Amino acid sequence: MTFPFSQSLRSAAGTLLIAMIPTLAASQLPKGCIGIGYLGAEPGKPFSAQIITSSKGRTEAGETKSDVSLVDNFVARDRDGRIRDEKRPRELNSQSNRIVTLTWPDGTIRSIAQSTLSQMIMISDCSAGTVIQISPAMGYAIIHHQSERQQTGPPRVPYSAHFLPNANTKSSPNLLVEDLGIRDIEGIPAHGVRYTTLGTEADGDWNGKPLRESEQWVSDELAAMMLIIEKDFRTGRDTRRELANIRRGDPDPSLFAIPPDFKIDPKIPEDLPREFHDRSRPSPQH
Repeated sequence: MTFPFSQSLRSAAGTLLIAMIPTLAASQLPKGCIGIGYLGAEPGKPFSAQIITSSKGRTEAGETKSDVSLVDNFVARDRDGRIRDEKRPRELNSQSNRIVTLTWPDGTIRSIAQSTLSQMIMISDCSAGTVIQISPAMGYAIIHHQSERQQTGPPRVPYSAHFLPNANTKSSPNLLVEDLGIRDIEGIPAHGVRYTTLGTEADGDWNGKPLRESEQWVSDELAAMMLIIEKDFRTGRDTRRELANIRRGDPDPSLFAIPPDFKIDPKIPEDLPREFHDRSRPSPQH
C-alpha cells in the first residue's frame, strides 16, 4: 500500500520550525539573529547537552500517573554561536519498528524505521543568516534564509534579561511574579523566576486561586534555559524540561553541516510513495 504524504510533511515541518524558534527581544542579538528553542546564539560559549522531558498527570480516578516522553532532544552550540537542535523519536512499540521504503522519482530508495520519519534537525547559523531543516530519514535539507549575513558578537544585554522581569515589566493583576534568586544547576549558576496565574471570576470556583505556575531557571554563563517546570493545578499535570549531561567545549563540526549525500532544497513530489513493512512479523510466503 502506498500513501501520498508530502503535504502533511510540509505542514509538520512548518509547524516544527515555528515552535522551535521563539520570539525573543530584538536587543538580544544583532539584527536577524535568533536562537533555537531556549538557547541563545551567543558565540564563545560552546557546549552540548540533552533536554530531558518528564511529566505526570492526574487520572480520572484521582491517581497520579507519569508519562513517558516520546522524544529525546540533543542540543549543541559551537564557538561561533551556531546551534543544533535534534529531536530523536523513541521506539516504543512494534509500530515504530515498521520499515518504510521511500522511492524518489530519480530512483533513489531509502529504507528506514517508521519512527525516524518524525526525526528532525534544526541548525541555526546567525553569521550566515540561515536556519537549516534536516530530515535524516528522507535524506534532504531545506535552507531557510532568515536575514542577511550578520557579524555575531557579544549580546547587548545578558541572556537572562529576556526571561526575567525588570522594573519596566508590566503584568496583568492576576499574574504573580517571584524572583527565586540564584542556584547551581548541573554546576552552572542559574537565575530563577516563578510566574503564577490566578483565576478570575470567569473561572468559577478557581477565582483568586492559582491556575498555572511556570518556574524558569536561565543561565547567562551558558546562555541557555537550564530548567522549566510547568504546573496546571486544575488538571494536575506537571511538566519538567531540563538540560542534562552538559559537556562544555566545541562539539564536532559535522553536527552543523548538511551530510554530503543529502538533497538540498528538493521539490518533494506529491506522489512520493511510502510503503510499510513490519519487521516484527514474518514475511508472507508466496
